[in-house]
Order: sequence, then structure tokens, then C-alpha cells
Amino acid sequence: MELSIFSTWTRVFSASLQSSVNSMATAVNSTIREQYKGRAVLMRYVWLNISPKSARMEQSFSPDGGKNMGNKLDLRTQPIGHTMKTATLVGLVAVLACRFSLAQTPAQQEVLQFERDACKAFLDADVAALERMLTPEFTLTLSNGEVSTRADEINELRSAKVHYSVFENYDMLARLYGDTAVVLGKTRVKGTSEGKSFDRVVQFTDTLIKRDGRWQLAAGHVSRIEK
Repeated sequence: MELSIFSTWTRVFSASLQSSVNSMATAVNSTIREQYKGRAVLMRYVWLNISPKSARMEQSFSPDGGKNMGNKLDLRTQPIGHTMKTATLVGLVAVLACRFSLAQTPAQQEVLQFERDACKAFLDADVAALERMLTPEFTLTLSNGEVSTRADEINELRSAKVHYSVFENYDMLARLYGDTAVVLGKTRVKGTSEGKSFDRVVQFTDTLIKRDGRWQLAAGHVSRIEK
């Protein structure tokens, strides 16, 4: 009889977080093997920055025994009272998020991995990688209405005037239309620009196209989210 993958996650997440809080551990990780709709699924998760009032959980899954881990789910908890209530809430949120994640197609996972690789190019100041990822016609529309071109983005990265210590996408959703994809999500960037520190979050919409068998970023739009 097929096991309930979601109820298992809820029990394990809640118990692991509560146990970590009780033992004052700052991090804990685990891997679970379960069945979902007749197929084996490997689930891997890590609890980080654990305290009696808050925690962060990163979770990923794989339908092929761990060779390829799917889109990472990043959850952060905030105080809501008793710690067990916090653990249970996070477990339930994870269940809902994983229902969505498991429904992703291989093409959607490929697009989301492209987005993560693009973040890494900025984080590592990898100009060559960014050149491969952006179409010649690429444009980025900023919150203030200004438009940045492919050359602008590459020259800024090459100049080393901007240094990123954090560049990560999360809460991403990919929609595919043949060889075109639209990705919505949030990006957190932290670092220095010409010696001045910055730390901000933006909502983004990216348009990708597939050329010669590989995805490229054709256009983007970002709107700053006030903290």
C-alpha cells in the first residue's frame, strides 16, 4: 500500500526541529526514502540557524536516487508561540510546497536550475558564464524604469565595482510555452557597490528562450520589495 509521503514529512520535520531545539543544536540534516504515486522519491533536508524561536529549512528531492536533486525549497520560521507549534506549521507548509514541487516537469526543473546557475555567475563574477546565458538582445528593466542591456550587465560584472556575497533566487515558479519560459520569483542580493554596502530583495519576472538546445535569458524585470 502506498505510503503517505506528506504525512511522513510532517512528522519527521516537526520531530527533528523540536528535538534540535531541545538539544540546542544549531543545524541538523537527514535523508528519507519514500513512495509517491508508485515511484521512489529521495528527500533530503537541512535545518539551519535553529533557535527556540526561529529556524531555516532547506529541502530538495530526487526521483532518481539522488543523481539529480530537484528545486530547493527554502523556508524560514518566525516566532508564533510555543516551539512545537512552529515546528508543526513548518511541516505543514513544507507539505503544501512539496505537492507543488513534485508536480514540476523535467523541463521546469531545467529552467529553474538555469536560474540558479545564473545567480552563481553573478556571485562568482563569472563573466564567461554570464555571456553564455544572456541573449545578444537581453534587457533588464529596473524598478526606477531604467533599462540595462547585456553589455551593461557584463561590463559591470567585469569591472568588479559590484561584489556580491549573496545572490540567490527563491519562491520561483516556472511556466513553459514551448521554447519559451517565464519565471517569477524573488531575489536577494547582498554585497558592496563601489565600497557601499547593500542588502535588498526584489521581485523578478524573467523571460527565457531555448536556442540550439540550451536556455538563455532574453529579458527580465525587477521591482524592489521594501523590508
